[in-house]
Amino acid sequence: MRGVHNFPLFLFLLFSLGLVGCGLTLDQKKQSSTPNLFAKIDRSPCIGECPVFSLAIYFDGTAVFYGKKNTNTIGEKNLKLGKNQLLQISDEFTRKGFLIMNDSCCDCHDADGASSSVITYQGNGPYKQLKNYHGCSSLRSKELIELEDIILELTGVRVLIDK
Repeated sequence: MRGVHNFPLFLFLLFSLGLVGCGLTLDQKKQSSTPNLFAKIDRSPCIGECPVFSLAIYFDGTAVFYGKKNTNTIGEKNLKLGKNQLLQISDEFTRKGFLIMNDSCCDCHDADGASSSVITYQGNGPYKQLKNYHGCSSLRSKELIELEDIILELTGVRVLIDK
């Protein structure tokens, strides 16, 4: 007789565990549908008409360009990159020595009114983010500007920016 009184409690626990299990399944699907960031460029405004945009590149080859101001394309544009393009981008970060650059290598302000970029990379190693002021005349700053230009060419985003 005692087992009969525990049956409603058993059903309640079974139902509760079923809901928790469904919730975990939904969360796992959300996590797996969000690609991991490979690299990103955020270009800020300047005094004048500099392009303002962001470009996020993900490990699955998805690239999301968002033109904010003074770009040929305003708004979001999604692109698909191949494995070879991702490899070339990774090689450029390595070639330019991005991961070994000092975190404050390009914070100088040699010229007023220039734009700046925040470059993020977590390709084949640790996460690293550098801010590059485009008015800076240091060698490292010039290398970062070259790196940005190469990435824009490799991804095909240059045509979305240049007017």
